[in-house]
Amino acid sequence: MGIEKLDKYINNENLTQYKYYTLESITELLNIFGNPHYNFKSIHIAGTNGKGSVAYYLNNIMINSGYKTALFTSPHLLKINERIRVNNADIENTLLDRYIDETVEVIDRTGTLKPTFFDIITLIAFRYFSDIKADIAVIETGLGGRLDSTNIITPLCSVITDISYDHSQTLGKSIEEITSQKAGIIKSNIAAVTSNNDPGILKLLEERSSRCKSRLYIFNRDFSVEVISPIDSGYTFNYILKYNDKINRINNVIINSTADFQIKNSSLAITCGLLVSNEMKNITPDTVRAGIKDTTIPGRFQILKEDPAVIFDPAHNEEALSAIIKALRKRFEDKKLFIIISLMKDKNYREIINKILEMKAPIIYYELDDERCYKPSLEQSTDKFYAIVNNEIKMTEILDEIIADNILFFFTGSFRLYKIAINYAGKR
Repeated sequence: MGIEKLDKYINNENLTQYKYYTLESITELLNIFGNPHYNFKSIHIAGTNGKGSVAYYLNNIMINSGYKTALFTSPHLLKINERIRVNNADIENTLLDRYIDETVEVIDRTGTLKPTFFDIITLIAFRYFSDIKADIAVIETGLGGRLDSTNIITPLCSVITDISYDHSQTLGKSIEEITSQKAGIIKSNIAAVTSNNDPGILKLLEERSSRCKSRLYIFNRDFSVEVISPIDSGYTFNYILKYNDKINRINNVIINSTADFQIKNSSLAITCGLLVSNEMKNITPDTVRAGIKDTTIPGRFQILKEDPAVIFDPAHNEEALSAIIKALRKRFEDKKLFIIISLMKDKNYREIINKILEMKAPIIYYELDDERCYKPSLEQSTDKFYAIVNNEIKMTEILDEIIADNILFFFTGSFRLYKIAINYAGKR
């Protein structure tokens, strides 16, 4: 594939400190290619936890409403094509290669552009969505919001999921600085939706919305859920939105996830869908229900194998990890938890490890062959970790030795561990 041609460009996903983190290159590239992002409607999603899940829920609401729906997410789990989808189909290799070739040729010809890997992938996504005449594109930010390559769009609605400490070396050391970056996707006179309930975070989001003259819809104030009931596949609930002095209800919404935090994420997607229904008139309560019910989110609380239980979720900060562990304990209360984790050194890895240690579960730390990966010293093995490994063979040997009927292997900490989790589940 032509993706190797992008190896020469800065890939901030492999760095602990971002370089060329500006909108200059993406703006110039889009201009050269005729500003394809003007040719489709969009929804923009930022946040720390849950933005990928919200993107998938919105994607399926739109598809079930009869729209040709584009989806741009990151990072990918197994292959780059996953980031660029239309009606749930990945971009084909031949098309991706063609777009890469055309983009690299233009960059080389100018001699002055310094785009990042993510700039180029964003450009390719926007060109593809324009070329196939997408009705709507659901766009997830890569990092932050204000300076993210995707923040060149003017969406129908902006969504900001739960914000917590993440990428502090780039976005800022305080939650206020991080929030200000995420809030940068809120645009003038365009509604915004958020799940945040921290008073300090909400204050900054409301200030940004006020400056932009944008209505901010807040979870448990403007929209909420009630009558939550567990079912075998997940949960049912009733959804309520206060909108233009009216109360809109959608009853009997079903999510096919046993992770209860997806109730909040799906309600964000429902709110956004209803707010844009003046433009996207095919959206109805029935298409919303169908879209939410149809959604399965790869790599999020994903059960890879039932026996022995193997589950993956990329929780990479304390808040996400706490939510996941709570969901695991609730869903698999009869199982003994065993954790396999990898962390990036630009994350708050010490706090994350301390949070996991509170669970009193044995931990294998997997050292990925990656410059970004945090690599604990071997002497930490005895007091914190069951073992430290750096290859799948050794990990498999250890896990196979401890398999029992009631064990649950939970892989977490980074999307980059997904393939290893898939391989182990497959071997078992």
